[in-house]
Parts: sequence; structure tokens; C-alpha cells
Amino acid sequence: MHVNHLGLRTEKDWDLLRIIADDDWVLVTNNAIEFRGRYRAIDLHPGVVFLVPSVRAGEQVRLFEAAPDQVGLQPDMPNRAMDVTLGPQGEILVAVYDLP
Repeated sequence: MHVNHLGLRTEKDWDLLRIIADDDWVLVTNNAIEFRGRYRAIDLHPGVVFLVPSVRAGEQVRLFEAAPDQVGLQPDMPNRAMDVTLGPQGEILVAVYDLP
């Protein structure tokens, strides 16, 4: 679900993060710079996916489309982060790590 579909478009990032964590959503964002630090401050979260680096709209759509499939391949996402990016040949690369 997009934040617009949830009626949360005008929420501040810190309020949005609380809602996401409380409602057990996995955030998928193109704003790793803002949210990576915020997630480090959360004791328990359902997981987060960062599209990195920030990319153009067409590439962003491709990464956003790939992200849910990649999350589905992970057996355990709580307190984990996933970076989804494009490799040098245009392939989708995924890195999963603990956060915090």
C-alpha cells in the first residue's frame, strides 16, 4: 500500500515511521538517507526495504516492483533491512542485513 492510499501522505516521517511499526508494515522507500537513521533508533520493527541509490522514476518503478518478491524470499524480516539496487549490467542486486 502506498502512503497516499492509507491517507498518510501529509504525515511527518517520524509519525509515519511510528504508524508503520505499530501496524506491522514493511516500509519500502527510495529515501534511505532519511529512514536508515530513523530505523536504527527503533528497538523492534517489521523490516524495511531501501531502494538505493535514489534513482530515476523508471528505474524506481522496476526496483519497487522487484522489492515485494525479494521480501517474500526472506524467511525472517523483523529488525532486518534490505537494499535493492541495480547492478552494472542493469541486474537487480539485493543485500539483507540486521538493522539496528
